[in-house]
Amino acid sequence: MTDAQRELIIKLGRLECYHRELMQNVVEPVKEAVGLYEEDMFVDLGLPSGLLWAKCNLGAKKETDYGLYFAWGETEGHADASGTKKFSWDDYKLVPQNNLTKYNATDGLTTLQAEDDAVTQMYGEGYRMPTKEEMEELYTNTDHEWTSIDGVSGRKFMKKSDHSVYIFIPASGYCSYGSRGSVGDYCSLWSSSVGSSYRNDAWRLSSYSGYIFMSGNDRWYGQSVRGVGGKNKKMFASKKADKVQNCPQGNFPTLDADGNLQDSGTKPSDYVKRAGKLIFEDDGIYQVKDNSVFPVAHPDLSTQPSVLPQRFGNLEIREVLIAKGRESEIPHDAMVISAFSFNAKECCAAVCRNENGLWKISNSENIVPDFTLVRYVGADTGYYYTSGGEEEPFDETVDDTDDGTLVDLGLPSGLLWAKSNIGANVPSDYGLYFAWGETEGHADASATKKFNWNDYKFGTQNNLTKYNATDGLTTLQAEDDAVTQMYGEGYRMPTREELEELYTNTRHKWITLPNGVSGRKFVSLKDPSKYIFIPASGYCNNGSRNYVGDDCSLWSSSVNSSYRSGAWGLNSYSGGIGMYYDGRCCGQSVRGVGGKN
Repeated sequence: MTDAQRELIIKLGRLECYHRELMQNVVEPVKEAVGLYEEDMFVDLGLPSGLLWAKCNLGAKKETDYGLYFAWGETEGHADASGTKKFSWDDYKLVPQNNLTKYNATDGLTTLQAEDDAVTQMYGEGYRMPTKEEMEELYTNTDHEWTSIDGVSGRKFMKKSDHSVYIFIPASGYCSYGSRGSVGDYCSLWSSSVGSSYRNDAWRLSSYSGYIFMSGNDRWYGQSVRGVGGKNKKMFASKKADKVQNCPQGNFPTLDADGNLQDSGTKPSDYVKRAGKLIFEDDGIYQVKDNSVFPVAHPDLSTQPSVLPQRFGNLEIREVLIAKGRESEIPHDAMVISAFSFNAKECCAAVCRNENGLWKISNSENIVPDFTLVRYVGADTGYYYTSGGEEEPFDETVDDTDDGTLVDLGLPSGLLWAKSNIGANVPSDYGLYFAWGETEGHADASATKKFNWNDYKFGTQNNLTKYNATDGLTTLQAEDDAVTQMYGEGYRMPTREELEELYTNTRHKWITLPNGVSGRKFVSLKDPSKYIFIPASGYCNNGSRNYVGDDCSLWSSSVNSSYRSGAWGLNSYSGGIGMYYDGRCCGQSVRGVGGKN
């Protein structure tokens, strides 16, 4: 070994020691003092609940690893189903199917307890599997896409305000009966919520390349698990909170140059006195200073309380500092976004509830707060966001008439949508069912039309006569478009992309009309008086009509270019909405579009 090589090794050793000392004596104490979570483990996607999501599946070392597979409610994971664990009712922990020993109709439990939560058992208190509602929050409050990272397919969920902040859920497939299936094509992620109607199943997040929604699956299936945490944890150390006691009642605390809390000497009303009505040009965080409003950098709001006027969506966030016994000062029409409680020793997240017109403040540590900083949105703006991220109120009424005009939902493309399905007289009617590419509709799956490959117009599943790999056609021609044939030129069925535009550029909700018909209502973001309603007409297949009242199935005009025997459609039920593909011989509803501006 040369002297130069020996000197280099010594320098590298010193550098390693320095790095270890830096982590132990500087980085880790700072992280502990401010309550920061391990940034390499959990990601803040800016969700309304404030929940943080793990970067990797349980048992995975990096985001593209599939990790381990778990049966629902079991805490031991398996790399696959090739060993002693086959993933069936025969080896399920809480067995058998018809005599479940836990999370059954007798005990009434609907969410996994800590002892049965794989995440909690691996990472400890404060970390757990997400509920069904938290999974829905994930895909309704992020921008997401099916993509590939390092050659691994899956769905990427990105923070709306910053796409560099994201989590990736790889297509790990599932395990059942001793085998692993759909790897690379399908994401299947357990929630902590048991099935509501059938106790032998549980809710999961399902995603293919074309859609994403919640669905139920038998509890014995082997599926991936992803952890969440960060909600209701201490936000920073007590030494940063004790100076809040010096704030006169009603004043905001503020952060000094060292990050310590101090009395700002400012009340919420002072902002209005100095700056008048606060007007913001863009979403973001703003500070009032010298009688002007301007954007500012701000510490991570998940780790420190906010003391500046901000935006929530496109609405102004208002803040009040409430002293003990003055909870009545919280406006009765307020929708609380977040709150932080302080006393001489602690600072922790708080929960504010309006019970019978009286506000009550509680927190994760059950402390008696001296002050609570409340961040809220007022209802007097005409609408507001709930803590679940949904705008309120949502008008669940539908004018069940159709004058034949198309509806302008204010979509980016300018496309107009018909009020009713083809063959329906009013929006709540199911209308007719069509096989994809056929222009003759049917009221159901009768004796003459079974909706299978034996009576499909364009051949069989393995011998298609049109829209096949040979002709290369990917979109229905006018002669095969049921809408065009019924209403003429200028009217047609929507493409796959136009169906995606519909549900990504409207407010929508599953509702039930007074006449008992369920379905999804899509409301314009620009004009709430403009909307369409798609009833849950189900679908027809092999001589029967299925899931009527529970499922919306609506054909697009787009064939699945990878699997030519299938075509794309919009699928929606009470738990979710997305694109999917089905066999072209199936009977589904059709809705017309036209009048593009």
